[in-house]
Amino acid sequence: LVWLLLQQLLHLKVLQLTYTRTSTGCSASTTITVNPIPVLTAPSSVCIGTPGALTPTTGGTWTSSNTNVATVTNAGVITGVAAGTVTFTFVQTGTLCSATTASVAINATPVISNMTTTVCSGTAFSVTPVNGTNGTVPTGTTYSWSAPTATGITGTASGTAASLISGTLTNTTSSTQTVAYTVTPTLGSCSGTPFTVTVTVNPRPTIAAKTATICSGGTFTVTPSNTLPDIVPTGTTYTWTVTLNGNVNGESAQATGQTNISQTLTGNASVQTVNYTVTPTSPSGTCAGSTFPLTVTVNPIPTFSATSANPASCGATNGSITLSGLTANTSYQLTYVLLGVTTGPTQRTSTGTGTIVISNLVAGSYTVSVALTSTGCQSTTQVVTLINPGAPDINDIADQVLCGGSYTLPTITGTNLPGNQAYYSSPGGVGPPLTGSISTSQTVYIYGISSGGCSDQESFTVTINTPASIAAKTATICSGGTFTVTPTNTLPDVVPTGTTYSWAAPSVTGVTGTAAGTAQSSISGTLVNSLNTPRTVVYSVTPTSGTCPGAAFNVTVTLNPVPAISDMTANACSTSAFTATPTNGTNGIVPSGTTYTWAAPTPAITGGSAQAVGQTSISQTLTNSTTTSTTATYTVTPTSGTCVGSTFQLVVTVNPRPIVTNRTATICSGGTFTVTPTTGGGNTIPTGTTYSWSAPSVVGISGTAAGTNQTSISG
Repeated sequence: LVWLLLQQLLHLKVLQLTYTRTSTGCSASTTITVNPIPVLTAPSSVCIGTPGALTPTTGGTWTSSNTNVATVTNAGVITGVAAGTVTFTFVQTGTLCSATTASVAINATPVISNMTTTVCSGTAFSVTPVNGTNGTVPTGTTYSWSAPTATGITGTASGTAASLISGTLTNTTSSTQTVAYTVTPTLGSCSGTPFTVTVTVNPRPTIAAKTATICSGGTFTVTPSNTLPDIVPTGTTYTWTVTLNGNVNGESAQATGQTNISQTLTGNASVQTVNYTVTPTSPSGTCAGSTFPLTVTVNPIPTFSATSANPASCGATNGSITLSGLTANTSYQLTYVLLGVTTGPTQRTSTGTGTIVISNLVAGSYTVSVALTSTGCQSTTQVVTLINPGAPDINDIADQVLCGGSYTLPTITGTNLPGNQAYYSSPGGVGPPLTGSISTSQTVYIYGISSGGCSDQESFTVTINTPASIAAKTATICSGGTFTVTPTNTLPDVVPTGTTYSWAAPSVTGVTGTAAGTAQSSISGTLVNSLNTPRTVVYSVTPTSGTCPGAAFNVTVTLNPVPAISDMTANACSTSAFTATPTNGTNGIVPSGTTYTWAAPTPAITGGSAQAVGQTSISQTLTNSTTTSTTATYTVTPTSGTCVGSTFQLVVTVNPRPIVTNRTATICSGGTFTVTPTTGGGNTIPTGTTYSWSAPSVVGISGTAAGTNQTSISG
């Protein structure tokens, strides 16, 4: 029967059952309606942020086993709340038949904000989003991206299901480039919204080997430029090491970034090389490029010695100069100068013994130099003098510098003097000769010429400086002030341009700040007077024009005192005037005649006001209408003549004054009365008020007595 019943339940919706009792043959029937269990479909997992779907979508209600993990609508729409597992139950309307789904996994969906990173060209970058810091990053999140394209960047590549975003990018330009990766985060089957990783790729300097060539004693400067194959970002700096060459001076390593590679090198007589290893670094200071070699060739400077052969006669052109000590059989560029006229450069090749002869020369002073044709390296110059036989040779006279007065021309000396030698204002013996003495600054020429036409000329300068002549000067300042005296070239003073002044430090009682001065453009100083009377400081000043000292003159400085008064206090009764008069010594520095101005006191008090006109003391009448003492603070400015001192404070304590109206008392004869006034009703009784009285005399009354400083009136 059970088996038959189950079969019927499975296949029938309505079942009629009849029961018959065997003993009696009696039977009864009933009808059973069998409703089917709802058939459910559910996804195995749902991503947070992406709705899931259950069926059926109508005809009943859905509930979630854990609404903290997922919620569901009666239409079967699942909304993930948090990662976890949950089941859903459907109850059919009318029949109340229900069914429950298998467990549904609610998976978190990554939500990541855009990110950035910065790397140097050729250096790997790595970006790992952090949960909380960069958004929602569930454990196990992977990342996928396609290879981005960016101008000037190589090395971009795609990534699939990676645990982080990484790559190695090369910036082939000299400027900063950016690469944007669009990354999709995925956890299991849940893909989040793509986010952007922006990679800033700073350029890394890439520089090929460099060379430089200099002459010994010269300076090389190598400044790589951003021209392929070199990549040189703007602002690139360089550090370097160097392999020392014992035949070269001046090479050294540089650990601090420089804008170029530069040093001054001095070699010896042969060609030398110095090898540098240079490290370029980008402007950010973090992207160092690969080192590159710099080879500097240091070519030698030609050296030679010179000998001369004088012309055979006055005016002859058969003099010569022989340069020796040169490299044998080597090409040189020869240059010489005579009387401002340059000959050359002329290509000459040294002999097998290393000499070059300059022929067909007249007498004179020649400035000679050579340069190696192959390198252009120039020798130092040498002066070689060819002398005509029997030609006059006038002795030099040193330049003359005088302080005023005039210069007496001495007798001209020398050898082979022709007798017509003389002093002139112009070269070549032009103009009338100078005789006796000269009183103006000028160049003097000595010229003489022989009968054969051979001449000699020398020159020297005469500088006559005018000494400064300055009258006494005065200055007046306040203590702590600075005086400056600058004499001018106005009669009666004579002050040549560039005159300087020197003086010793004067010593004056009560004065500090005096100091000596040497070669100053003016006379100045900052002086302090610690007394309350004016002091006089006298400087003895020596003026100097060029090398010429003038007569000393005095600068007399009157140093007036400045009031410097410490804070003070005063006491007064209400409605009585207070007066504060600072005294010198007791209250600081108080010059005679010092006056005082002040601002209104704080806090405000009746009778207190500002005073803008100088007073000989600080005084006002203040009213204290309270029953306790109060203070009023004055900020006072002291002034002595034109010298204004620093402000000081005067704190005035204003004590209240008792105000008591007439009082009465009634007692029986032999009794005691006591009157203790209190504040109010027109009375002002400060705390601590005492009373004094004399004994009254009244006919028929005895017991009256005087009282002194009593807290009440009694008797």
